Amino acid sequence: MGAMRGLNPVKLFVGVVPLSEERLTSEYGPIDHRSSLIPTDGAIHRVFFSFERLVETSQLSNVKRFPAAVHIGFVDNRRAVVARTTNDSHRFELGNNVFGEETLQFKNGGVQSLPWTPIDFQSDACHQFFLIMRKLYRDQLRSMCLLRR
Repeated sequence: MGAMRGLNPVKLFVGVVPLSEERLTSEYGPIDHRSSLIPTDGAIHRVFFSFERLVETSQLSNVKRFPAAVHIGFVDNRRAVVARTTNDSHRFELGNNVFGEETLQFKNGGVQSLPWTPIDFQSDACHQFFLIMRKLYRDQLRSMCLLRR
């Protein structure tokens, strides 16, 4: 795992069609958590997975170049953020014309959807994936002495 220059590393996730997984893992390393297939609107089924290596938010613009990835984002201590290429009133800039949209919040030991949360992030299966991903993230921060117990 490379040295982290930023003070606030985040945990990268992608929601993809299963065939694009190999290319992403060759670029971003091993996967530490994977969902089962999650059906979305229409016939698309998506797999969410997170990477073992923590990244800085500025690296999301590099991942956004992968055309097969449907959702790319990160989890930090309080939320899941999805990267977008368009700006809107509730989005914030991540760099290189990529904007972040807070999609889910972690509250009271659970996950809370927001009014603009896409439908495929509102299922119980998706919420469970993000709760486990957040636990892995927090464990990693503790092991790096960046988070107290």
